[in-house]
Amino acid sequence: MFCNHTKKAPASWPARSERAKHRQGRAEERVQRYRAQIREYRGKLKALRKESREKLAACRTAKQRAKRQISYRKRIARAKRRTEAAKERLQRALLAQDKLRAKTLVASRKRTWKCVIKSY
Repeated sequence: MFCNHTKKAPASWPARSERAKHRQGRAEERVQRYRAQIREYRGKLKALRKESREKLAACRTAKQRAKRQISYRKRIARAKRRTEAAKERLQRALLAQDKLRAKTLVASRKRTWKCVIKSY
């Protein structure tokens, strides 16, 4: 049976809960992907620091060492910024995941499940 106004099937709780499960699954995948990304970035940062120490130790002149030190400082700072950005992405994803859980929980306990959490 379709609604005359929108020509869509009327909303139902089983469909709503199935869609919520699907969204929660995608949110969990996103969180796992961001955690893996943070691990990868931390590993790269650690390798970059090690490489920096080795290259600076291999420098023969002070001028060469100073030039390389500046270069590695910039690269390390960029890697740190990338890691921090990934951490912030993870925090936002965790927050969104918690909001989805809360919204579904409230919807499952309310009689009028269609109007759960309004953002206005």
